[in-house]
Amino acid sequence: MWPSKFDQTGNRKRKHRYGDEDEIKMEQQELKRRAMLNKEIKAFAEKIAEAASASNGDTLDLDIPFRELSFEGVPFRTSARLQPTTECLVHLTDPPFLVVTLADIEIASLERVQYG
Repeated sequence: MWPSKFDQTGNRKRKHRYGDEDEIKMEQQELKRRAMLNKEIKAFAEKIAEAASASNGDTLDLDIPFRELSFEGVPFRTSARLQPTTECLVHLTDPPFLVVTLADIEIASLERVQYG
């Protein structure tokens, strides 16, 4: 006689992860939402650049932060993820927002640097 521990999957091992399906679905929805927002923001920025060039003939260069070069900093007594661009150092995710041109930076204090 077969033991009663066999399940409906044909004797395959099942991992019981309750709630994982919902979490995976929510993650996928979040990724889709972020991708859609990124496309909308990029389209908006391109429209702004086109409108600026149409109004005065000058080109407007858009600057995108380099996420791979981001680091933690403390610009307003709270820790923030700072991201460099070609012209600025920015923190745009939480208020208070920060945009500092690289020409305005005189001193950089590198504390707790970990190499590797």
